[in-house]
Amino acid sequence: GFLAPILAVFVLSLTWLVLALSSQAVAVILMKKKARVSHLPNSWYQLQIRVDWFTATWGHWFLFSGTPFYNWIIRIMGGSIEGALFVNGPSMFDFHAHTFRDKTIIDECQIMAHLQTGNIMMVAPSFHGGVLHEGCFTFAGSRSDCVHTTEHGPLRPIFA
Repeated sequence: GFLAPILAVFVLSLTWLVLALSSQAVAVILMKKKARVSHLPNSWYQLQIRVDWFTATWGHWFLFSGTPFYNWIIRIMGGSIEGALFVNGPSMFDFHAHTFRDKTIIDECQIMAHLQTGNIMMVAPSFHGGVLHEGCFTFAGSRSDCVHTTEHGPLRPIFA
């Protein structure tokens, strides 16, 4: 009776996690082979961004926001966490390209490691540290101050 809904949510979350991992693996491989293939890597990476969004919503990742379980998801998806990390909010994409410094707080900030200008998609490693407040956002190659006492306020883009 009581365990059935919990088990169903767990299985659904696990299914979405596997879908996100497999589509991310294909997207990363295609982006590395970009010189040999024409527009396919950009299109597939756009699909990967949609899969991450759907996974965060329908895979119930938002239930893990603010808990150590979300840090596990980041690590499973290929992100690097160098100490304590607190994530409040589900707006994160490109897990494989992120490094989070010790004592980082993400407060409803949009974390991305991609940037598309016209038909050119760029994916680059991003490094995060300090406090990233609601409304700020990161792009491909972002390097926030990486000092845990620095705060990045609302509506602030963080570039390389």
